[in-house]
Amino acid sequence: MSNGYRILKSGLVIEVWVGRITKEEFFEHERKQWQDPNLPSAPRFLVDFTRATVEPSIGEKDIQEFIGLYQQYRNKAAGTRSAIIAGKEFDKASLYGRLAEREKVNVIVFNTITPACIWLGVKEPDVRKEVERMQAELLGASPLDT
Repeated sequence: MSNGYRILKSGLVIEVWVGRITKEEFFEHERKQWQDPNLPSAPRFLVDFTRATVEPSIGEKDIQEFIGLYQQYRNKAAGTRSAIIAGKEFDKASLYGRLAEREKVNVIVFNTITPACIWLGVKEPDVRKEVERMQAELLGASPLDT
């Protein structure tokens, strides 16, 4: 699987995605994450998509279906704040954000990590270091190699 997440002591959830992402990966990841007993209610997410590409066949219908999962986890999901650093996938991430509002999930899509961290109220150096560490793990490299 080309993604991972970590729940920090602050309650921030960092998600990192690399490579080509399939619809099945999105759904598997989402179910696993929402079923995690350590995931707080109304979590804050920083989602790094800068090294990922969404399978081109994934469209609005698939994104709506994906967002439908929030109904299963509405007790935890309501009030969620997600900052997505979208990279090449800005358009699909923006569509996701618009559709997620229907489930009371607040999503803002960013081009870089700095404003995302400001919006979430977290310290950028710590978050950046963790994102880089997770990217390296997923890419099979040391953080200094990336």
